[in-house]
Amino acid sequence: MENEKIIEALKKLQSEKRKFPQSIDLVVTLKGIDVKKVSIDFFITLSYKSKEKRVCLFAEKSVPQAEKIFGKVVLKENFSTYDKKASKNLAKEFDFFVSQAPVMASVASSFGKILGPAGKMPSPATGSVLTKLDERSLTELSERLKKTVRLRTSKSDSSLKLSVGNQNMSEEEIVANIKSAVESIVKNLPKGEENVRSILIKTTMGKPIRLELK
Repeated sequence: MENEKIIEALKKLQSEKRKFPQSIDLVVTLKGIDVKKVSIDFFITLSYKSKEKRVCLFAEKSVPQAEKIFGKVVLKENFSTYDKKASKNLAKEFDFFVSQAPVMASVASSFGKILGPAGKMPSPATGSVLTKLDERSLTELSERLKKTVRLRTSKSDSSLKLSVGNQNMSEEEIVANIKSAVESIVKNLPKGEENVRSILIKTTMGKPIRLELK
């Protein structure tokens, strides 16, 4: 994708002024995939954080350094205090959940029925099952997850949608996010570029603008 074409489209979007900084969204519509039969579901990592995301840690015991890094730390001894309602509220409050490896079985039994269907169970796919608890490793994981996006189709929608920034971010950051997102999406599709019908960017309230893959 040509930087100049992306920047030209972004300038048009930036001119759409509202009373709040609008999100800039990327919409990739697919072709050649029967989403009723084939589930497209994967994670990508953007170059820059596109919006605020909260991360919660499930831990065996108190981890002082983690309490400074994550939005919440839930200790194993407190798992039993989370009934169905409390677990649902927890799932709504946080975008990602990470867990120490030794408590994963307990996390699955205590929270799996809520976090599983929501696509928020700690998973090796996102590196969110932890064996290291030093401050550097936890900080790096937290920062990476805040730039991570899960993309998936539904049986009635063959497009992939994500936020790649907002009107307060620099052009350089948004361009980098768009390019890294498209590159990652293409790599994760069965036939790569052949599965891409169209690529659009738009603001929250604005009209979409088409981008060319090449």
